[in-house]
Amino acid sequence: MDLKKLDEGCVSLRLDSLLSTPLVHLVSGLDEEERVDLKRDGKQTTISGYTEWVSASEPTISLGWDWHLNPLRGAPWCVRSSLPRSNIRLLDESMREVEWRRSQLALAGVVDAMSWQESTQAAIASRYAWFAEMLTFESHS
Repeated sequence: MDLKKLDEGCVSLRLDSLLSTPLVHLVSGLDEEERVDLKRDGKQTTISGYTEWVSASEPTISLGWDWHLNPLRGAPWCVRSSLPRSNIRLLDESMREVEWRRSQLALAGVVDAMSWQESTQAAIASRYAWFAEMLTFESHS
């Protein structure tokens, strides 16, 4: 694997090296917004949060992004809602740094190809009791 740790904590690597590096769930949380009482107010609300995934190998790769629940799928399902934040600097085949915007879009593609939703929802459900109740309620409706 062609990983190079840079002084500022960034890790330079090619996309193929990133794709062969297993990432594990580190933490997920909900955005702290005022929750709407749907039974009383009858308003649509958005549930959103963040998740962070890391490599178990050194140097540590970190990849995080924001998400929101998509209630239109039957059971609620997490959908990425932002470009990822990361300490990764992607390199091209010539080992030159990829332009930042192209790198972010490539990292978004990596996230979209990952199976992160179940781990994220399980972490949120274990951290927030009301979220677990909502998921249970929605799946039995």
